[in-house]
Amino acid sequence: MQSRQKSYADNRRKDLSFEVGDHVFLKVSPLTGVRRSIRLPGLHNMFHVSQLKKYQPDLSHMIKLEEIEIQKKLTYQTEPNHIVDAKEKQLRNKVIQLVKVIWKGIASGDATWEIENQMRKEYPQLFF
Repeated sequence: MQSRQKSYADNRRKDLSFEVGDHVFLKVSPLTGVRRSIRLPGLHNMFHVSQLKKYQPDLSHMIKLEEIEIQKKLTYQTEPNHIVDAKEKQLRNKVIQLVKVIWKGIASGDATWEIENQMRKEYPQLFF
């Protein structure tokens, strides 16, 4: 089993190299949903190479920067944009209502299912 996992990891591994002065993208992750809190340790001045992607300069690129506050764990808080779907989920002894949320600044394919009651409390403007 361990050799199969190693083989899989080796096949997916990319040799990456960067030089001083290279421009890179740094992967940051949005925090979505409600009632999710974590303690954040101090930010380090080093990042694992898997968090970097080399940028190939292109004069046609125009990047509109939004001001976001990057937290110490390379995450940022985002707000919901709108709800696109709803469903019921049967648990062992109760049914809960879920809503599918599109978040601002995140691809629509990365929508998340959230508990409707929590979203109503945190973001009532979504339900008008």
